[in-house]
Amino acid sequence: MIQKIHKWLLGSLIALLVSACGAAPAQSWPGLAASPDTVYIAFGANVFALNTADGLPRWKFPAEGSNITGEFFSDPVLDGDALYVTSYNKSAYAVEAKTGKLIWEFKGSKDRLIAAPTVSGDAVYIASADNNLYALSKKGDLKWTFTAKNSLWAAPVATDKVVYLPSMDHFIYAVDANNGRVLWSVELNGAVAGTPTLSKETLFVGTLSDTLYALDASNGREKWKVKSEGWVWGSAVVDGNTLYFGDLRGSIFSVNASEGRVNWKQQLGSAVRGVPVVVGDKLFVIAEDGLAFALKTSDGSTVWKKSIDDENADRLLGNPVVVNDLVVIAPIYAKNWLYALNINDGTTKWFFKP
Repeated sequence: MIQKIHKWLLGSLIALLVSACGAAPAQSWPGLAASPDTVYIAFGANVFALNTADGLPRWKFPAEGSNITGEFFSDPVLDGDALYVTSYNKSAYAVEAKTGKLIWEFKGSKDRLIAAPTVSGDAVYIASADNNLYALSKKGDLKWTFTAKNSLWAAPVATDKVVYLPSMDHFIYAVDANNGRVLWSVELNGAVAGTPTLSKETLFVGTLSDTLYALDASNGREKWKVKSEGWVWGSAVVDGNTLYFGDLRGSIFSVNASEGRVNWKQQLGSAVRGVPVVVGDKLFVIAEDGLAFALKTSDGSTVWKKSIDDENADRLLGNPVVVNDLVVIAPIYAKNWLYALNINDGTTKWFFKP
């Protein structure tokens, strides 16, 4: 039965991505990463590097004439001079961040790669829909493999000693970063499709059964939990002693991170899958219906909101990125691939379309 449910979920996900009224079908959803001078977007069959100041392209991966094919579904990860990215074609890539030149390709996965890579220390972790977590060196060599009971849709969070892995089998696994051996595991009340958040020895985990858990990172024991109004797909974000997360019923929660007490709740009107971003006293959130919000962290009230594309304002499913004075957002169905908004008032500073 659980396998049937997972297949239905994946089918629903793909259906969401390939259908839209009046728009050409998209085969992936976009992922973002940024440095002060470069914004990276992985979308469709390519990764683009853009100038942060004006959105002008610097390079594209794969380069013209390459035999690399596939679709991207997750955020690329920038670490030093390398950009790591996973593909729906079962491969993971490391490319030079300045040039887009391929450094290495990992082809060991037997199924699609939906989750973003995780980079920690000298390791790159690749979570696969084939149930396996692959631990690679930064040279692309396989170090070890851990096998869960079902598909892995989300990236793990890792320290130099422990890798915390979410799974669609309802479990969180803590595995030894050196060899992939299980240190502990705990079953939650639903599938886990988002990356856990680790803060001060506490692991915050959302499930597709309307719950956000706080777990002791040393043993997986529950500290507290909060019931949401819908599935918690995206990761939570911690700022000081406050935790923020959204759900697929369109609610944003502010929660005391120590006690699990809800400070406030705000309804945005449509699903929130992307991870909120905190900058100062503002919380930046995007909703599926095409609206971007800046909320006050104190009470959730709206500072500004922006319709990304009035003609086809829907399908904001990825994670927004805040860099310099910009909130960068990548919709699935819109006139442009990327919108850079002024952090203070939401006005569009630049956009990108290949």
